[in-house]
Amino acid sequence: MSKKRLFLLSFRVLIVLVSSFFVFAATMTEDFIVVAHSSVQVSSLGLDEFHQMIFANKKTWPDGSKVVIILLSSSVPGADSLIEKAMKMTALQARKFYLSKVFNGILSASPTLGDSVEEVVELVSKTKGAMAVVPVGTVTGTAKVLQIEK
Repeated sequence: MSKKRLFLLSFRVLIVLVSSFFVFAATMTEDFIVVAHSSVQVSSLGLDEFHQMIFANKKTWPDGSKVVIILLSSSVPGADSLIEKAMKMTALQARKFYLSKVFNGILSASPTLGDSVEEVVELVSKTKGAMAVVPVGTVTGTAKVLQIEK
């Protein structure tokens, strides 16, 4: 085999290995999905925009409608882990964070809490402008899944 063919073969193998690594890494970071009410007119959010919304720094969707945050109650198994992955803070820190936003007049109320994943999806489906973070694999019904662009 010539050096050129060997080089091309090695290069193709390297590309396959690197591509496989990035697919694996992307899969490992996708521990949650973001669902929104069907009236929300976007199909994706940048990671920064998602954080602006979930942290109540951006309170409206691009069409001007109000963002309504719905969270899974921490009494649900796995909810604390989900909050930590989405918000990079513990569930207790998230509760304190939202309470401080209410106390300081930034939010009129803390996010609505659902007692199950199914209830969270149902609340999102019924609440115009609502968004929530739920586990990957959740049946979303009429709620739409938003892609988070990293």
